[in-house]
Amino acid sequence: MVKTLSSILKSYAKHMSILIVDDDTFSLEIYQGIFGEFFAQVDTAEDGKIALQKWRANKGFDLVLTDIMMPVMNGSKLISEIRLTSPEQRILVLSGLSDLNEMRDIINLGVDGIVMKPFDQELVFSIIIRILKIIHGEKIKEQQINQLKLFAKQNVQLKHQVKADKPKDADSVKIATESKLIKKPSSLSSKYNIRKTLHGSTAHDVNSDIDYESINNIDALREELFVYEHSIVSLDKLSNREVVVKLRESAQGIHLLIDIMDRLELFSVSVSAAQNLIEFLESITEEMLVDANKKELFIDAYLALYEDIGSWINKLFIEQDTENINYFDASFANTCLEIEAIFMQEEGSDDDSDLEFF
Repeated sequence: MVKTLSSILKSYAKHMSILIVDDDTFSLEIYQGIFGEFFAQVDTAEDGKIALQKWRANKGFDLVLTDIMMPVMNGSKLISEIRLTSPEQRILVLSGLSDLNEMRDIINLGVDGIVMKPFDQELVFSIIIRILKIIHGEKIKEQQINQLKLFAKQNVQLKHQVKADKPKDADSVKIATESKLIKKPSSLSSKYNIRKTLHGSTAHDVNSDIDYESINNIDALREELFVYEHSIVSLDKLSNREVVVKLRESAQGIHLLIDIMDRLELFSVSVSAAQNLIEFLESITEEMLVDANKKELFIDAYLALYEDIGSWINKLFIEQDTENINYFDASFANTCLEIEAIFMQEEGSDDDSDLEFF
């Protein structure tokens, strides 16, 4: 299990930074040796004051791993100082404390987890992977927003160019006016039923009990999806030819999702979006992956899709919570659209200037 966790941790941490804070220099060296195998940047500090200086100089780290009982400035004070300017900083506490009141005070500082010393490596790796997944998701969203801003900028420039080249006669003015009143849906948005989902025309009433007994082997399904998710994490290490093969293999996980949704008869938009996504995955060529930036963006978005599927299965079948579950229809279809839109320019689309994303 540790070997598998190590592989996943390395995949998530390879572009991330960590600051480790502990007054025990021997432990600090051990931590640096362990995490140096996974993180792109590892920095250390022997007390909170030095750690705060390094944190400010580096303008934050992806993850701060800190002890509590330290001289000069303890871990609680360090966390409080960081929180003054960075409420979003991810912080994991390593502590030998056993007093419940002190533990409660640490939790109230807004940490992402507390691990008791001496720590269990498997447990710590699992917690850090959970935290890094959150960071990874946030970075994906930021990349997607930047990509969408680029699309929007290109579309605005194109529209201005068309407007400048267009003859200003009475008929053209009339056509332009009418086009503002009747907005034609883009082909890609229509393909994934984004507008249909946004307008709620496919909303379902899932307040009634779901027949969970009709859906068997959920644990086996979760394990199989985890295998596919893990294969996606490693795609950036493969050649484009190998990526194409792995994508077609991973599409089997989407087929499994379609099978469950068909049996539930509740998520028609997601089923349609999943079928369209499978067709798109099977059409991806090595040439489409030549652009390294688009390849990276695609892998991140595809990984996020599998993470969302895992969250949905956990919510619906493990927690058996159906509140707001309909939103999965819209978000899933939207993510499928985002994945295909990354390669939109290569596909030669000329009418996707009005793509809708959440």
